[in-house]
Amino acid sequence: MALVLSGCSTSKTSKKTFTLNSQKERIIITATGEPWITGYREFSNNELSDAFPGLSHWGSPSLLRLTELEEDLKQIESSHTIFMIRPECLYDFENLEIKYSNLLPTSTEKLKSYLKTYGYPLLYFSYDSTGIIRGVVIAKKITLSLLAKLLTNSIALDIPLQYENGKLKKAEKSQKKVKKTFTWNPKDLKERLIITVTARPRVNNYDEFAEEMRKVISTVDRWGAPSLLYWEGRKIEGETTELDIIRSHHTIFMISPENLSDLEKLEAKYPDLLPVSTEKLKSHLKTYGYPSLYFSCDYTGMLRGVIIAKGVNPSLAKSLTEKPIPLDTPLRYENGKLDRLETET
Repeated sequence: MALVLSGCSTSKTSKKTFTLNSQKERIIITATGEPWITGYREFSNNELSDAFPGLSHWGSPSLLRLTELEEDLKQIESSHTIFMIRPECLYDFENLEIKYSNLLPTSTEKLKSYLKTYGYPLLYFSYDSTGIIRGVVIAKKITLSLLAKLLTNSIALDIPLQYENGKLKKAEKSQKKVKKTFTWNPKDLKERLIITVTARPRVNNYDEFAEEMRKVISTVDRWGAPSLLYWEGRKIEGETTELDIIRSHHTIFMISPENLSDLEKLEAKYPDLLPVSTEKLKSHLKTYGYPSLYFSCDYTGMLRGVIIAKGVNPSLAKSLTEKPIPLDTPLRYENGKLDRLETET
């Protein structure tokens, strides 16, 4: 398979579009991160592969895993590439960028900024310095219609793109309504929640709380550690850490009121993992006391929650799974009821 590169030299080209030519050069499409983008497995077993003989599709837990073998790295470097990940797995691009920044069409900081501005699905393509196309698709789901357009249509370069209603176009500021509540989907087998308990003294009864959540949510993990940043140093796959896994799933951080500094340390390095600033959490504690709860959805669609309390119980977990969770407002659980404390703008 080829990209039509007429007039392209070994220096970075100024062309504004590219178009695939299915007969000559090669393109590699990857799916990485945990979990993979929905629809990739169906794509890897469909008739598009027959129509494009130069097309290869590679799946792996991480992009750096795909570069471990010198032969595979050379293939990636010499082939046009489209890296596909879910928005919550942007850490996979961050890890790749540290070692092979030339394989990405733009920096992960810019991609993160585009996601916050335009939402997802988000696409970006560019030529590298050798005239090879580097592309990314950041989406929850990939469809055959989108892939067909990428493989057959002229694609704009060096601008963020969106795919909406069957059309590939220049990205526009997201017009999606801000979600006011979050509801768990018991039928979604990919839905995973990580509940953390950190610092001492720990929140009491966390295991019973997690067990009640498991009655509704497909996968609920309860992780304990001395601090939230502890998982930053725990590598599980190449450069992927346990904290990266936390970043790519729904989270509830449980902490006792005297250990708020643990959230402050996390915020200093990973502010997107908290539903609201620690300054506001402090203010809520001073105003309303504890237990104090706060939930929000981040720019990748993941639920970020904080529970500041001496203890939790199964009835609180039941309230968080049986009814929609109010977002972006402080909450208190008292006498079996989850109450909003104020409305924030």
